Parts: sequence; structure tokens; C-alpha cells
Amino acid sequence: MEHVLVVTPDGAPAGSATRARMRAEGLWHACAVIVVRSLDGERLYVHRRTDTKDVYPGLYDPTCGGVVAAGETPDECAVRELAEELGVAARPEFRFTTPFVDGTIRYHAHVYEVRCDGPFTWQPEEVAWGGWMDLAEVRAKAEDPGWPVVPDGRVLIGEWFSWARSSPELDQRRTEVMLRDEEDGAPPQGRAIDLDAGSVRLTPRAAPRGQPSSRPGPRRGPARRVPGPPPAP
Repeated sequence: MEHVLVVTPDGAPAGSATRARMRAEGLWHACAVIVVRSLDGERLYVHRRTDTKDVYPGLYDPTCGGVVAAGETPDECAVRELAEELGVAARPEFRFTTPFVDGTIRYHAHVYEVRCDGPFTWQPEEVAWGGWMDLAEVRAKAEDPGWPVVPDGRVLIGEWFSWARSSPELDQRRTEVMLRDEEDGAPPQGRAIDLDAGSVRLTPRAAPRGQPSSRPGPRRGPARRVPGPPPAP
């Protein structure tokens, strides 16, 4: 019989209980939630839950993860859930902790991020479909009340976007870009830095009239359309 970690409303460990009792009594518990991001930082991996899940069946989820087991730390849970659900052997990086409440579903989410391009192996009991979506598409869908997404996934990915836009990591990446430009002999004002959902996009600024640009335009590959997910049942 599976036992899970039970916590107080403040998130402190408070013993354990069976998963069935936790669901039936709406006990506070802990979950590890992982945002799977591509190596280039431009896409998130989204999946659809199977119709047999005990909570939020058949809905889309922009994160993966699960309940922290008794005797397990959130870090250990994140590694285990990532391997079980998507077949990825990696150690996600911790980002933040936040509570989530939806009726009798009450837990503290320990949110992580992992950079990975796959391949992925879906756990048949958990995942019915999975695929990549651009950051902007995920954010737009999460804000769309008509998208059939799990309520906690909608809330937590929104909080992740807020964290990503203000994270120290982003400030560091912005500094690295400017230093790299200086080493290349280009003034920092020679490029515009657009911060979009925690992604650093470099856009060459137009040269003043009558002055040629000091840098060639970016090379672009052929446009590639990422197919959207199938409709939810």
C-alpha cells in the first residue's frame, strides 16, 4: 500500500498517510513539479494525462511530476517522477515552492526545471500524448480558459513564467550577452535584448540612416511548424 508524505498547511512534514486516505480526507501533502524545457530554452514539453488518472484525467499538463512519497525528499521525488513519466534520467534544478489548493486537493508544490531535448519514453499509465510547444504558445494557452489543462498546471506554469522573467539566471545571461558583444568589438547598444518568458533573444538593431550595419543579418533556417496536440477527449 502506497504511503505519501503529509505536511502542515505551512509545508512542514507531519507524518505519512496512505494515498487513498490523503485523497479521501483532503490532507495537505507535497508534490514535485518539473518544467521540461528544451536545451535552447525556447520550448516546453506538454503532455496529456491518461483517462484513467485518479485526478484530472484526460487533461493537458505543461509540467510533469507527482506526490512525494513517505520517506522521500522532494528532490528525490523529482528525479523519480521525471524518469517514470518521461523516461528521462536527469537531476532537475529547484526553482521555488508554492502552495496549491483546489477544493480538497491541497499541496505544496516544489517546482523544478530540467533542460532536455529527449528522447522521451512515456509511462503508459500516466501519459497519453506528449509534444513540444513554444514558450509563447504555452503561456497563451495557459491564459486561455478554454484550454483543457489541469488546474494546477495552469497556475504553476504561470508562476514559473513569472519566476523566469525575474530570475537571477536571466540577469546573468543578459550580462554574459553584453560581455560577449564587447569582446567581439560591438557596443552593447548594438543589439536589443528582448526578455520573453525567461528567454534571451538577440535582435540586431537597425543602423542609423546613411550608415551601413556593422554586422550581417542572422541566418535563419526554413520555417518549421510544430504540430499542435490532438483534441482532448
